Amino acid sequence: MNLLVTVGFVIAERVLYIPSLGCVLLIVYGIQLLWNAHIRHRQTIVGLTILLLITSSFRVVIRNRDWRSRESLLRAGLLTLPHNAKMHYNYGNFLRDTARPELAIAHYNVALRLWPMYASAHNNLGTLISNEAEAEEHFLAAIRYSADHVNAHYNLGQLYRKANRSSESEHMLKRCIRLEPTFTPAYIELARLGGPNNPSVGPLLIKVASLNPTDPYYITLYAHWLLDKGSYIKSIKYYWKALAASNFHQESMLGASRILKKFGQYSRLFQLITSRMLIASSKHRQIKKLLTPYEMNYSLFQSNDALQTSNAES
Repeated sequence: MNLLVTVGFVIAERVLYIPSLGCVLLIVYGIQLLWNAHIRHRQTIVGLTILLLITSSFRVVIRNRDWRSRESLLRAGLLTLPHNAKMHYNYGNFLRDTARPELAIAHYNVALRLWPMYASAHNNLGTLISNEAEAEEHFLAAIRYSADHVNAHYNLGQLYRKANRSSESEHMLKRCIRLEPTFTPAYIELARLGGPNNPSVGPLLIKVASLNPTDPYYITLYAHWLLDKGSYIKSIKYYWKALAASNFHQESMLGASRILKKFGQYSRLFQLITSRMLIASSKHRQIKKLLTPYEMNYSLFQSNDALQTSNAES
């Protein structure tokens, strides 16, 4: 509770609720013992109890001011524990998120001076440094001090890709995926590394789509790739899936419209556009239910001979 001894690490205040309850019970029990043992001094005990309540109330008011914003809370933590690496790290994260990179770098450096083996501070500092050699050193340090640091592996792989160090980038990104198989950015980075004509890109993108079934952005990435390869039927199926996840996803609507226009499906193109307009303007769920068969009927386009023939030829 930081009453007698200040702990050397940051802890969530909710973790202190149970210990605080125990402390309150002990104080009340102590007051009861004093009340029964010193009958003549009951007025003094009452006065001390009221003073304790007033003091605690003022402390609550002061603490509430600290909780007004994320910045005020972090500043209060720094004032309380100026030599705590985690506090400087947390404040550095806030500065980075609020577009103040120079101050963030300064606090990350303080955190590393206080705790040189702080892997996350090394990683976050590396993302803000423009010098690639220094950034690489920090990412490697983060991995050295924390071998399973997924973000450090990813950031280093991204750095290597931008520096045209393809084999090293691939190695880091694959290690990142081994550490966390559901880490979507690593799959995307591997796809960028391979290039659009690499046969390995397709499996990577379909893996990303399967990992994010409710995110139209990742589903549309795979649909675009299929469209570029001429797989029109499969591509439009994934555009429908993206639209099912988000009715008004612009890229999916454009991709589906491009295919419908290419094969002269103007009536269905009109149906696609008007159905979205009706969903946008309607306040009743019944209209959405009526439109669902038009949106989700994947077999609708498989019956089109011209579309199937063109896909077979491509």
